[in-house]
Amino acid sequence: MISIIICSHNKILRNQISINIEQTIGLDYEILITDNSLNEVGICKAYNDCAIQAKYEYLVFCHEDILFHTPNWGILLINHFSNTNARIVGFLGCVIKTRTPSSAYIYNSDLNRHNQLQRYPNGNSIHCYENPLNEKISEVSVVDGFFMATKKEYWQNTKFSEDYLKGFHAYDIDFSLKNYQLGKIIVVYDILIEHFSFGNFTSSWVDAQLSLTKKWNLYLPFYINSTIYQVRIAEINNIKELLKILIANNGSKKLIIIYYLKLLHLSPINNLNMFLIRKIILGNRLDNKIKSLITRRK
Repeated sequence: MISIIICSHNKILRNQISINIEQTIGLDYEILITDNSLNEVGICKAYNDCAIQAKYEYLVFCHEDILFHTPNWGILLINHFSNTNARIVGFLGCVIKTRTPSSAYIYNSDLNRHNQLQRYPNGNSIHCYENPLNEKISEVSVVDGFFMATKKEYWQNTKFSEDYLKGFHAYDIDFSLKNYQLGKIIVVYDILIEHFSFGNFTSSWVDAQLSLTKKWNLYLPFYINSTIYQVRIAEINNIKELLKILIANNGSKKLIIIYYLKLLHLSPINNLNMFLIRKIILGNRLDNKIKSLITRRK
C-alpha cells in the first residue's frame, strides 16, 4: 500500500534502510531506488521518475540515512492521511516559511515541530522533540525532506520542480509550498525515526534557496497559527543564519550586504551587528590570524 522512493548514494545505507523498512512498516510496500552513485541526477528528477513507476496510492520520499523505530509505522501513516486529509505528512517542519532563504527549521525559535532521534558522528543520538502546543498533529507550512509522505494524486499535480532545481537542495521546501497552497501539511509525533546526518549548508545550498526564493517571492511568507510578530522574529533569525552561511562559504559580498541591511531594518539593535560587520569586512582573515598566533604560542 506504500511506495517508498529513495535517491541513493551509498549501498550500505540503502541495504540497511531496506531491511529496517521490511521489519517495521507493517503492511504491503515496495521500494523504488535510484542508484545515484554512478550517473548522478538531481533529486527532483530522481523522485519524479520513481513516482511515475509507483504502484501504490501512498508515496514516501525519504533519505537513505534513516531508521524507523516505531513498529507498524505504515499503518499509522495511512491513518493520519485518512483522519486529517493532509496532502503531506512529515516528521520535522515549521509553521512559518520566511521570505529569507532557509531550511525547514528555524533556529532559536518555538516555531518548529518535530519528533526524531538525531544521531551524531560519534554514534550518540539525542531525542529532538518540539511540540509547544502539546498537539497530536501539528499543521505546518513546510516539512524537511528526510521524510515526506503524500498520495500519488497529490504528487501528480505538484511534482518536484526538476525544471529549476537541478541538484539536491530546496526540493522539500518547494514541494511543501506547492501543497501548502492546496491543502494541509502536517507533522506527526507517534512515529519515531532516527536521522544520521545534518543539513549541508554549502554554496550549492545557498544557490538553490536563492532560486526558490526568487520563484516564490510574491507569495512569501507563508505561515499558519502565527502572529505578525512571530513572522518578523522568524525573518530576523533566518537572516542571521543565512548571513553566517554566506560568510562561511565566502559568498557574494553584495548579497551579504543586502541581507545585512535587511537585518538592520528589522532589528537595528542586535548583538550580532558588530560581529557581522567585522566578518563582512574581513571575512575569515582575522579569525585565521588569531588561530595562527595561538598556534605559535603553543
